[in-house]
Amino acid sequence: MKEIELETQKERERRERNETLCCEFQELCKEHLPKGRTPNRIVGVLAKKYSMTTSGVLYILRGAGLYTGAEELIKAVQNAEAELCNL
Repeated sequence: MKEIELETQKERERRERNETLCCEFQELCKEHLPKGRTPNRIVGVLAKKYSMTTSGVLYILRGAGLYTGAEELIKAVQNAEAELCNL
C-alpha cells in the first residue's frame, strides 16, 4: 500500500526545526546549567539562532514537555548532579 503524505512541506520543515531546537536545548542545558547559567539565557540564544522570539521558543519547549519553568529546570539539574556525586 502506498504511503500518504499528510504534512505539507512547511509543516515538515517546522516539525524538523522544532525537533532540532529541542535537542539543542537539552544539550545546552546539560552543558551550561551546572555552570550557573540560567535557562532564560539559553532560550534567548536559541531564539536568536532560529530567528524567533523567546516566547516562541518557550512555546515549543513547553509543548515538548522540556520546560515548565526556570526554577524547576535548575532544581532538576542540581538533583541530577547530586545523584552523580553520590555514585
